[in-house]
Amino acid sequence: MKKKLTLSIEGAIVRKIKAYSRRSGKSVSEFFEEVVEQITNNKRPDRKPWSATWGGTLQLTKADAARDDRMGYLVRKAKAKGIRAK
Repeated sequence: MKKKLTLSIEGAIVRKIKAYSRRSGKSVSEFFEEVVEQITNNKRPDRKPWSATWGGTLQLTKADAARDDRMGYLVRKAKAKGIRAK
């Protein structure tokens, strides 16, 4: 059963919500329902885990391994574990 709800929101935010709703083809009410569902279920859709987005993209070089700082130490440690370096 649908219920009406009155909210007080800054004008700039209302404009953003309406623009987003138009782009996504949803009503403002559908947008709020979706956001509340996400928050209450502790989910963030349309967002991949960090490892799925960036995993395997770091390209380590021999110059990185030669560095005399924390980065060099980590590269050498990764190489010792068998992670490929260019």
